[in-house]
Order: sequence, then structure tokens, then C-alpha cells
Amino acid sequence: WPALNGAVGMTYEQASARGRQIERPDGHVLTLEEAVQHHFVTGVTTAVTAARNRRKLLQDFQRHFRDGMDQGGKGAVREYILPLDPESRVNLDLAAVLQQAGIEIRQAQEPFSNRRLTTFRGQPVQRKTFDNGTLIIPTNQPRYILLKALFEPHTPMDEAFVKEEIERHKERLPNRIYDVTAWSLPFAYDARVYVAGEPSKVKTGSFDAVRGLSGYSRIAGVTENVYAYLIPYASHHALAALAHLWREKVKV
Repeated sequence: WPALNGAVGMTYEQASARGRQIERPDGHVLTLEEAVQHHFVTGVTTAVTAARNRRKLLQDFQRHFRDGMDQGGKGAVREYILPLDPESRVNLDLAAVLQQAGIEIRQAQEPFSNRRLTTFRGQPVQRKTFDNGTLIIPTNQPRYILLKALFEPHTPMDEAFVKEEIERHKERLPNRIYDVTAWSLPFAYDARVYVAGEPSKVKTGSFDAVRGLSGYSRIAGVTENVYAYLIPYASHHALAALAHLWREKVKV
């Protein structure tokens, strides 16, 4: 995550949580106390080294976002389009997560169309008109590299590494794939997302996910003449509601 946001991405690991001491291949017994001391020294040394190389690190940080703008403006994908559905807040939930991560989202202020569209799964779409209020995520933005990582439907991996992981899976060994390389948020949210190969010609304004989510109605209270409540399974909030109802011993 730090690397996708322009920082230096690295981790220091020694021993593990499986025990208070571990015998290394060279015969040395590494204790938990020793590992904690090593981590402390390494952490302080990293901070000191970063301070001494402050200028170069800041230049690299700035270059990361400049490169993101450049890559996003030249790629095959020029924007992601998220239509809003009054019956479902899935796309709003997805937009809220992205906005929290610093990704720029615009909102259409008029109906518009785009000629170069596919579904998120890659199926071609005829020229489509979108309603006023549709969300647009441009790729020519500073956090494009993070956006690409979160939206990429398939992450290319080295073939030899994939074969090795398959063999590890057969042996019931843990995988070595970090979460951020394994998920695609539109799939995780089951969101309706369109991929545009050209920028949409539309007037847009800023978007506030918190304000957008507050517009969805809630059940104000229970009345005696209600037989049942129906909860559409349109987002992960339905599961959260189900769990809450079960905790309260409500029959579902």
C-alpha cells in the first residue's frame, strides 16, 4: 500500500508468532526478545536514513504522482463510469472507499454518452447514454497507479511463480500473494462499472461520497400494521443488517 501511494514499500520480518524462539538453519536460536530488539534497531535506522535522504525521497514521491498522471493519460482506459441506482448504494459505497484513498471522482452535471465502452468484464457496449449524476473516475489523475491496482480485473504474474504457487496449494502450503494483488474492487463489490476508451464530453462537478450516502432512506420505525420488511440483497450492507438482526434475536 505505501508503494502504491508513492512511498517506499518495505517490511522487516524476523522469526514469527509461532513461538518464543526459533532455530535458524545455521544453528543459532533466535529468541523473541532478540527479534524485538532487532526490529527496534532496524526501525530507528530506517527513520534516520530517510531523514538523511529526505530530498531524494521527496523527489521520488513527487515523481510517482507525476508518472501516474502521464501513464493514466496515455493508457487504453481513459475513465471508469459508475451509474448510480436509487435502489442500490453499491456504486456509492465503492466510490466512498476510493475517495477515502484519495482517488479523484467527478460527477456528471448533465446526461452524456460515450462511444467507446465495455463492461468491466470486457464485453463491448453500444453507444450508451448515462444520466445526470453518474460518477466518472478519470485515469489521468495523480493516484492512477493506485487506481489501476484496485481496478485491474486481472493482475499479470510471472508464469513460473504461478506454477510454483499451484504446487504449494496442492501441498496445502500458504500462498505468497498479498491481498492487494489478488482483489479487484468492482468484482468484490459486484458493482456496475463501465470502462471507457475515450474521455466523456460532459460537464462535471466535484463529488462528496458522504453526502451521497446520506441521501438513502432508512427505516424510521416499526408500525403495528406492517407484516414484514424486505431487505434487497444489493450490497454488503444487507449482510451487516442480517448479522445485526440475528444478534437481536429477530426472526429472519
